[in-house]
Amino acid sequence: MKYLSLLIFSSAWASAADFTTGQAARMVIGQTTFTAQSTGTASASRLGAVGGIAYANDTLFVVDSNRVQATPIQNRVLIYRNISSFALRPTDDIRQGGRCPVCAGPDTKPSDVVVGQPDFVTTSSGLTAAGFRTPTAIATNGQVLVVADTDNNRVLLWKTIPQVNGTPADIVLGQVDFKTVKLPVADNKSFRGPQGAWIQGSRLFVADTQNHRVMVWNSIPTTNNQPADFVLGQPNFTTAPEQNLVNAKVDAKPTNMLNPVSVNSDGQRLLVSDLGHHRVLIWNSIPTQTQQPADVEVGQPDLTSATSNNVTVMCASIGTNTANQTIYPDRCGSTLSFPRFALSDGQRLFVADGGNDRILVYNTIPTQNGQKADVILGQTDEFVDIVSDSSDTFRPDANITRSSPDTIRTPMSLAWDGMNLFASDPYDRRVLVYTPGDVVLPINSITNAFSRAVFAVGTVDLAGTITVDNTVTVTIQGKDYLYKIVKDDTLTIVVNKLVALINAPPGDSNVFAIANPGFLEIVLSAKKGGEDGNAITLAVSASASATITATASGATLNRGQTAAKVA
Repeated sequence: MKYLSLLIFSSAWASAADFTTGQAARMVIGQTTFTAQSTGTASASRLGAVGGIAYANDTLFVVDSNRVQATPIQNRVLIYRNISSFALRPTDDIRQGGRCPVCAGPDTKPSDVVVGQPDFVTTSSGLTAAGFRTPTAIATNGQVLVVADTDNNRVLLWKTIPQVNGTPADIVLGQVDFKTVKLPVADNKSFRGPQGAWIQGSRLFVADTQNHRVMVWNSIPTTNNQPADFVLGQPNFTTAPEQNLVNAKVDAKPTNMLNPVSVNSDGQRLLVSDLGHHRVLIWNSIPTQTQQPADVEVGQPDLTSATSNNVTVMCASIGTNTANQTIYPDRCGSTLSFPRFALSDGQRLFVADGGNDRILVYNTIPTQNGQKADVILGQTDEFVDIVSDSSDTFRPDANITRSSPDTIRTPMSLAWDGMNLFASDPYDRRVLVYTPGDVVLPINSITNAFSRAVFAVGTVDLAGTITVDNTVTVTIQGKDYLYKIVKDDTLTIVVNKLVALINAPPGDSNVFAIANPGFLEIVLSAKKGGEDGNAITLAVSASASATITATASGATLNRGQTAAKVA
């Protein structure tokens, strides 16, 4: 178990507060702690591999599935009402109780409604008015709800925000009815894998991803299969782009797109994440006609370039190699790689730079091509890419950032509530909440723990070979947990079985058990915070002549401290 530390910023907050490069998320939704990656049974509060998110009227909407192969796919939308009761202002008192008072995981801040499923535990796909097959994006204006049901090649609309589980959609776009999936065609009614949606005023925008276009309705559709009014990214509705991207020749232009995955507006501008061209397109005013060209972009030096991390043009050299050739970093603050989402709060631009595992923050809306970001969230600087869900067997020290609050992998979507930036983190199965603040400490000043107390830990490591009827006993504060080996067991299975015994309801009164199967290890974490956890005793044993061995990290758990002593 690695010990994690982080710079703690002042809790002061004001409207003029700023984000800072490398700052951590302040809260997490979907997991019990910042470092958890639970994939247990779906529930009202445990998230799977999340995708799209949206915010309106103190309500957070989370799409619990994605198209980047993160798991599990749960084919649903969770609705969290009164989200401000959890995402408190930084100046509010931290709530008492709970292992992580700023973590909304099972079961501290459950969602109120599930859409796409009849209940909170079902995760099957469906082709009905009340089912999804890999939904990816969500949008709302607080009255109408829109979901891109990607693998059903359709977009579903609810005329009012669902109030009960399993509420069926009222309108379907892209299909003639709720039970049909027709072969994709290029026209003004059809989609091919839509992955983005947005409502702005009376207009509806849909990123029709695999048709390389954004379709626009000048008024919110009121009938099934209603045709769009105009299209961006293509010269007309019937142009059918090459679907095999190996054969496609789609040179970047101000008027075209390659696999757009999000569309967004702040009421003045329109933003499109042009995934395949590694750029975000910006229209300085909301377009009103087909194939209207974008005015500016970020991620490329101009509107005709399309290189992932275009470093030789956009980044400063870091020197020369032994052959006296100029070398460049892998990325910098000006480059993008597979951007997944762009969002404006009217003053700033936020970009989910998926391929670089980070979020770029532009403190003003860019007015020139290739503008450099001012702040980077999810990485310590503009050059690195630390993947937050990695588990490196050969370099265990590299795992210290596993699911930490200051890392994110492939952020998929963003939402803004006026004070907090919500970001979906699919591989870590959570939504992170970032909050700007006043930084009153220099970067090298004080380092504190993520929580108010540092919890004591201990480990049990298994080795040897499997023999039927051998037993292993873990003794925690005098209480024995014995497992007897059966046929077909492996060391990994024994680890998981012992963890299950320790955590079996009502659970051990002193510790949580976590399986670390890659190292054949059980990690025990004290339920008592601070130095009190150091008194919890730990012992292990195996039966006589057993071929399996078990080793404890010590006679007691250790490293429990108060946050005040960590500095």
